[in-house]
Amino acid sequence: WSSFASSADGNKFVAAAFQDIYGNPVPVYISTNSGITWAASSSPSNYWGAVASSADGIKFAVGVVAFTSGGIYTSTNSGTTWMSNNTPSKPWDAIASSADGCKVVAVTGGGSIPGGIYISTNSGTTWTETDAPSNYWDSVGSSADGARLIAGAGSSFGGTIYTSTDYGVTWMSNSVPTNYWWRSVASSADGNELVAVSSGVYTLRTTPMPVLNMTPSGGNLTVSWLVPSTNFAL
Repeated sequence: WSSFASSADGNKFVAAAFQDIYGNPVPVYISTNSGITWAASSSPSNYWGAVASSADGIKFAVGVVAFTSGGIYTSTNSGTTWMSNNTPSKPWDAIASSADGCKVVAVTGGGSIPGGIYISTNSGTTWTETDAPSNYWDSVGSSADGARLIAGAGSSFGGTIYTSTDYGVTWMSNSVPTNYWWRSVASSADGNELVAVSSGVYTLRTTPMPVLNMTPSGGNLTVSWLVPSTNFAL
């Protein structure tokens, strides 16, 4: 098992594996009861390396880690059907999704060949390579709205972490130890608390700027905001 993702309520799981114990490619597996039972989805059997889920567990994105038949597949119905996306045949090492599943970010380059960071704003239908530098990208994380992104890289040549606050349009290098291979990164819902794992666990906290959303709902007004990493009162 190479990657695992969950819906926000913990009821729907999606799991990806690189291969079975005999070295054969496998389908993506789905659970709709918090992991009590699992079933193979209708995805093709492949050498899956990364998977992401929307908050409601309806939209999935999964990437192939092998060069032979690489690419990214997406599902918009909890894994009932899958669609192959027009992405390069690369080893996709990590994928992250916004809460609504519309904005997806994927990284490649965790193997022996450096790669880039790709983003999609339409649930994985089309993809665009960002201006992030070519690197040995191995991990990626996203805030709930998909605006704030974090990507980690590493190899025998050293590692680095880059962040973006504008949906991946621009990227900034962060002052982290360069002798670490950043295997995994994650973000809080508002993107103001980040965590990265290598030989130790590192965190970055910034003071969030709360954003209040107000939308008409019938004759009422719906007021909402992201759960931040610092408490705010309405």
